[in-house]
This record gives sequence, structure tokens and C-alpha cells, in this order.
Amino acid sequence: MTCDICYRPMRRRVTTLEHPYVYDLIGLDDISLIGIEVFACSRCRGESPVIPRIAGLHRVIARLLIEKPGLLDGPEVRFLRKFASLSGQLLAERLGITASRLSRVENRRGESVNLSAAADRYVRLITMAVLDKKEAAARALERVEQRREWRRVFEVDGNRWREVA
Repeated sequence: MTCDICYRPMRRRVTTLEHPYVYDLIGLDDISLIGIEVFACSRCRGESPVIPRIAGLHRVIARLLIEKPGLLDGPEVRFLRKFASLSGQLLAERLGITASRLSRVENRRGESVNLSAAADRYVRLITMAVLDKKEAAARALERVEQRREWRRVFEVDGNRWREVA
């Protein structure tokens, strides 16, 4: 394999726990991969990883972030938003915040600019719906989004209640 930058031959290595590949291409700098091939150029120091089943890797990362204790940081929110195939504008609307506020959250790590706990849970719920692809989760999301218009009417019929509208 030749380097895309300087067209020199590249050396192949298989990543190990001692020498992992830092997978920062998705905006998260704390993800390392082992057991994959990486081709490295000795001249320009460029690296080209061979990542098999990358969609599966992203699913594992998304599930890990959903289960993470504490609030998500900005890059984690951005990763989950992109994983769920949502634009910044659409997610901001669903969260009830401005797109510029969401952008500030996504582009700051470890600072005091975070989503509220409720918005954080909503981002996780959206990602769970994408991961699980369950119809019930999708309907639940729709109901959450339509909660202002959601209204049910119940009528008592003797000793029993029933839904009228």
C-alpha cells in the first residue's frame, strides 16, 4: 500500500493493547482500537487504518455512550446525533433549544456548557430507538414530541373507564 499524501510505501502493523490505534475520526478522542491493521508512512507519518464492520463499531460505541453514567459531553452528543442521522437544527428543535446553543454544547468538552439532564436523556432515547429499531420506541418518541397536542378523553361507563377520543 502506498501513502495517499507522499506516495511512499507504507508499513503494515496490527494494533495491540500496548500500541492501539486512536480512533479520533468520529470526534471522540478516547476511543482506541486493537486487533486492526494500520498502514503507516515512515516519511510523513500518515496512517490509514483498516476498520472492518465500521457500522458495528459505531453501534457498540453508541450503546456504550447511552449507558454512560453522568451527563454526556459535547462530542458525545454530536456523535449520537450523527449516529441517529439527525441534523443539528432538527435535534435542537426536538430538544427545545436553539441550533446555536446545541452547537456550543457539541463543540465544548468538559466545560460548563452542557445539555440539561432531561435533554441528555432525550438524546439517549433517540439513539436507543435507532439502535433497537423498535416500532414502540419510535411511537414513544413521536408522542414525546407531540406532548403539547396530546389529549385523550376518557368516559366512565358504569364501573369502567373507556377512551372516547
